[in-house]
Amino acid sequence: VIERLTIIIPEDVKRNYRDESLLINISKWVRRGLMSKPGFLYDNLWTATLLGLKKESFTKVKQLFEKAKYSGLFSDEDNERWWQIQVRRILYAKDPNDKSAFSWQLGHKLPKIGNKDHSICHVCGKEFPETVGYTDEACKTRAAMHVKCSSIHPSFEVPLYYDDVRIMEPAK
Repeated sequence: VIERLTIIIPEDVKRNYRDESLLINISKWVRRGLMSKPGFLYDNLWTATLLGLKKESFTKVKQLFEKAKYSGLFSDEDNERWWQIQVRRILYAKDPNDKSAFSWQLGHKLPKIGNKDHSICHVCGKEFPETVGYTDEACKTRAAMHVKCSSIHPSFEVPLYYDDVRIMEPAK
């Protein structure tokens, strides 16, 4: 993870190294980049979708993933973040005999989780959405959706080691 983080630190941050200015630049980059884009850290909606759950249902099981919760300098209890790789490790450790299962399949097996907790695609209404996308051009609202029901959002770059920022496909 450290090597990947080093690779993605923007060149302008590396170039502008001047003691305190580096700290300010890194702080801005962490808040505007690392913390706001899905990839290394997931918010509650992304984590719930990874587990195949509705966002509200994630609250039933999030204590199981407490070791995956980001608690660093930039943590915010009102805007929780989860180390995506740690969530996966914890999830797959719970069912070591099923390493080939999708994360949502294992998420559906978690305690207190029933059929009504399973996430559904905001676009088509079917189960097993695998991504999160914006529902509008204004980028105000996000929802779980299938990759096939969405497309890469044209207003966002696709940076290395991050998940795509998507937008739902308009009704046909």
